[in-house]
Amino acid sequence: MSRIVPAFGVAMVVGVGAHVPLSGESAGRLTPMARSCIFARLRRLVVVVPIAVIVILSWGVGAADASFPGRNGVIAFDLLRSSESGMGEEEGTDRRILMVNPGSRRLVASKLCGGPLFGCQENGPAFSASGRRLAFLHADAPPGGGSDSDLWPIQLAVSQADGSSPRSIELVGSPAWAPGGKRLLVSGLGLWVVRPDGSGRQEIRAEGDNGDWSSRNRIAFEDRGKKRPHGIGNFVDIYSVRPDGSDQRRLTRRETALRPSWSPGGTRLAYIRGLGRRPGLYTMTADGTDKQFIARDAFNSAWSPDGDRIAFIRAKSLFTIRPDGGGLRLIYRARAPSVRAPLRGLSWQPL
Repeated sequence: MSRIVPAFGVAMVVGVGAHVPLSGESAGRLTPMARSCIFARLRRLVVVVPIAVIVILSWGVGAADASFPGRNGVIAFDLLRSSESGMGEEEGTDRRILMVNPGSRRLVASKLCGGPLFGCQENGPAFSASGRRLAFLHADAPPGGGSDSDLWPIQLAVSQADGSSPRSIELVGSPAWAPGGKRLLVSGLGLWVVRPDGSGRQEIRAEGDNGDWSSRNRIAFEDRGKKRPHGIGNFVDIYSVRPDGSDQRRLTRRETALRPSWSPGGTRLAYIRGLGRRPGLYTMTADGTDKQFIARDAFNSAWSPDGDRIAFIRAKSLFTIRPDGGGLRLIYRARAPSVRAPLRGLSWQPL
């Protein structure tokens, strides 16, 4: 069956050919504002069919990722970069995954994205429980090339922790590893479980986004519920469920709660409260009680494997902080003057 995501001004093709025609200026390169609108819509995408998908590709908000118990390794995140012409118009963008040592605060070399400048498209890193493998989204130039990386097919990939030996899986969505490393959760427009080689795909829930799998074998995810008063968007809340889809529990109520991230012990969740009173980074117990404010202006988060700190993104910067809200420390700051919030996906490697 063919699926089309409308109102992007750009076609998304899955299965039988279908398109949304472009005309006039909309057929040219998108403005940064138009891109932002599209990315907000695209982050809910998940396609679980063995076929290429064509989308606009500075994609991905990047889900929060659970930490599994262990020693603290590197922090992986994806960075949006753009170039501009002398007239101030955008010439090209790329998104690539970087890794930083949180102790020395220095970037760590990896084998990810060996493509040319402003030709890279990688997003949403997620380390396995052993810390030896990495799942992420990536895009390659289509057969015959193609200079516009905004229109490259995207897929999920699994590689070694340093990005070497990547293997593509023909599906798209935010990845999160199961505790044993034998399965992946893929979320976007629903929750799916799949083996790292792409086999054994199973839908566990028809709706759900930004899913995360705990060391205690529960899956937390966000879901859009009833529409807000006056028709302005939907309420977004966090739920948890068993991997077979049973025992669903609602953990927040009308908080605009986003991007749940399990602690290494699976007893607490970090999440982002997007609207309402005192938005920012929060934590709560696995049953949704004992909600604690941690930091303001947070976009995404990931626990350290030793459980002593939480990494989070604030616009162009990556910080870590103690779970009690103290000890704020700057780890990385992007130099991207033309992009307001270039950091997105986040994962802390266990060793």
